[in-house]
Amino acid sequence: MNHTRRELLILSGLATGGVSGLTGSPALSPGTDPDGSEESTQPNTTADDPIADDSTVTEEQTVTELSIDFHDWSWIDEFTESDITDHLELVTDEAYDDRSLRVDIPEGESDGASLHYWFAEESSEPEELWASYYLYFPESFEVTDQVGKLPGPAGTYGAGGWGGRQSDGRDGWSARMGFREINSDEIGLQYYVYHAGMDDEYGEFFIWDQSLWRGQWYRIDQYILLNDPEQANGVLMGWVDGEPAYDDRSIRFRTTPELRIEDYWFNVYWGGMYDSPRDNWILFDDLVVRTNGDES
Repeated sequence: MNHTRRELLILSGLATGGVSGLTGSPALSPGTDPDGSEESTQPNTTADDPIADDSTVTEEQTVTELSIDFHDWSWIDEFTESDITDHLELVTDEAYDDRSLRVDIPEGESDGASLHYWFAEESSEPEELWASYYLYFPESFEVTDQVGKLPGPAGTYGAGGWGGRQSDGRDGWSARMGFREINSDEIGLQYYVYHAGMDDEYGEFFIWDQSLWRGQWYRIDQYILLNDPEQANGVLMGWVDGEPAYDDRSIRFRTTPELRIEDYWFNVYWGGMYDSPRDNWILFDDLVVRTNGDES
């Protein structure tokens, strides 16, 4: 990996500067719109570009791997592999735009969705990735004291870094997102990370600073930069409607350059060992995944 590029990227203020087009949008209180006149369920941003304003990386230097609006079923062909699709539906009710993807997690079940974009089969495996999607939890969503999984990047290679397969830095890693209940009104967000510095057989929760209110749409932005194999300098960041929500630059995902970003895993799962307490569902829209291309 180019160390100078890493240093410039971090020093350029990716975390503090935010995501391009998002930096000038102060957070709104729940249930308000910019003029304060009426309730709104739309997110507080119109940004399209997950590249930092003053980063050394420009939009032209990235590869758009996925750009999905979920308006029709052609979106599913954008993924390399679709493991679990029985609980997917395109809906207009509560949709962000004309239609949105609804993922059902029925009562007594765990699986919602599992689709993979395998970078090696579509382009090449990167070491850096930006992703964003719009997310909506309905007012009826019931979490109790359990947690669940949401989409995010991974490099498990079928060997380690998920499902209780502890990462040792050479077999695999993952950094999916997840949800948890804060109270009856709010849903918490987190990264669920398998990394080389972990002590337990299961992943570690990296808690985001911002939560989501049920019944409102939000834009979620993710950023990952894998560490140099000999250093603990991997980066994970996150934003909610353009507001910084997570920033960690000291993660050891791997100890070998053979591990890269293998997969963007569109995973919605109720877990770990518990099933959904009722018929729950989540809406998604406007998924975008960009990478730095091939740096090998």
